[in-house]
Amino acid sequence: FFFFKQKTAYEIRNCDWSSDVCSSDLPKMVEFTVDILWELKDNDYKGAISATLENLGLQKSASDLFVDVAWSMVAGSDWKQAFNAALSRVGFKNATSFTTIAWSILDQNYREALKVGLDVIGLGKLGIDQAKADAFLNLAVAIREGNSSQATNVLIALSGNNQLVIQSTWIQDLKDSSPDNDRQAIQMGLSYFGFRNAAQWTDALWAVKDGRHLQALSAVMTLGGFTEGRDWTRIIEMLQQQNYAEALSIAFGSAGFKDGQALANAAVAVKSGKQLEAFYASLNLIEGGRDLTAAFKYLMNSNLQEFSTSMVYAAPFLAKHLL
Repeated sequence: FFFFKQKTAYEIRNCDWSSDVCSSDLPKMVEFTVDILWELKDNDYKGAISATLENLGLQKSASDLFVDVAWSMVAGSDWKQAFNAALSRVGFKNATSFTTIAWSILDQNYREALKVGLDVIGLGKLGIDQAKADAFLNLAVAIREGNSSQATNVLIALSGNNQLVIQSTWIQDLKDSSPDNDRQAIQMGLSYFGFRNAAQWTDALWAVKDGRHLQALSAVMTLGGFTEGRDWTRIIEMLQQQNYAEALSIAFGSAGFKDGQALANAAVAVKSGKQLEAFYASLNLIEGGRDLTAAFKYLMNSNLQEFSTSMVYAAPFLAKHLL
């Protein structure tokens, strides 16, 4: 009714909106619009999203997932908790491990980030056992702190106090207190113990030394052929910039959700307590969603004239799905 009040019966009968929309189409469009409006007015944003998406062609499983993921970002929860909940709901592989790694990087806890990263990648894929993994982590700490003596002890312990190792040139180079020789000595040591691509392992250690913890993690993921590594790195980069919407968008896309950006915008809106904005974001999942978003925004603001104009553009799409 609202958006037809300025139309004469003759104009409506002659389908002046578009060649695809006539007066016989209008009652169902009115009923749909009013139903959604009242759900919004009653603050039933979940119901409004589900009803809109399902009526306009999205499968129920997809609309249910959208609502479930978006509302997992409970307003008031911290970002780590909210991020983990959203990724777990959307089906992001290793969601909890990823979240631990990401926030360890953010908190400068490089050892924990690398430790969890090694476990996720798999020691077998990296060509190392647990003893070598522990040695690598301890080396990261020693090198980050500039403690060559500690690095020497880590490598000697890994050898089981082997005299050949103790007397090796690379151990002596580590002991000579000249940091210029440390990098080459560490690389030679890693190579001796069977680390494949010892130069890349050494690069990872020196990335830690320089405070480039994400680059260190990325190097290790590359060593293990971790296929999700590129997306993980991009997500963490966005988190470092506090660009949570883009981080979620990449994560949701990686998990296979068709429009990760729309879901991310809705999730951030829910996290911020702006559920109406989440409803608007959901409309981007459907054809003609932009026009319908504009129409509902005008309607919620009681701007009936602009609402009528927006519905002119949305009407063919509504007719296609509602009739």
